[in-house]
Amino acid sequence: MDKFRKVLLVLVCCVVAGCDSSGQHVKNVGKYAPILNAKPKCFMSVSGSVDSSFHKVAYLSFVTNYYTNNAACRYTVNAFEGVDSSRSKKFIYKIKSDKRGRYHRDIPLDAVVPGFCDWRIKNIGFSLHRKATFDNTTPIVFFDVKSGRKKFNEKNMQACDKGMRCIYISSLLGKGRLSPYPTHKYHYKLNIYRQDKVNG
Repeated sequence: MDKFRKVLLVLVCCVVAGCDSSGQHVKNVGKYAPILNAKPKCFMSVSGSVDSSFHKVAYLSFVTNYYTNNAACRYTVNAFEGVDSSRSKKFIYKIKSDKRGRYHRDIPLDAVVPGFCDWRIKNIGFSLHRKATFDNTTPIVFFDVKSGRKKFNEKNMQACDKGMRCIYISSLLGKGRLSPYPTHKYHYKLNIYRQDKVNG
């Protein structure tokens, strides 16, 4: 194979493969690694209830996503197109409910020390998933360090079918709400009902 064909093959591979791995394969090691905060001070208090029919077939989990805000910590997604991205870290909190389906847990909003990469929480979501799997997360709260809102108390209701697919019913605050500043202590109430009961 001559030199021209080798160069052409490399370019084609770059276009197809993106010249780099996706964020799912990027390793946050060394100075890029998130450092756990031994003494978190800010929390989102989550509480509510889960329909008893889901107890033996599904888990309720809350998920927090952290992202880097230092440009020096961005990684290449596609060198050929010049695309890069922030690094990310996910934390999963499995919820244990009582016999009546009620639960409560305090989730830290500062679980990671900012460090060199300036790690900050971006959002919290929930997932109703089967015991052996973890499906997509439904975002429920987005955080913004530029927000002036320091009070947050929301009640959210979701109706889920047997396939763990959930739909939004209503929220105390409604649409167009402002993102809270990720400090202090906030409260979020999430109740999950069976969809056929709600529709019935």
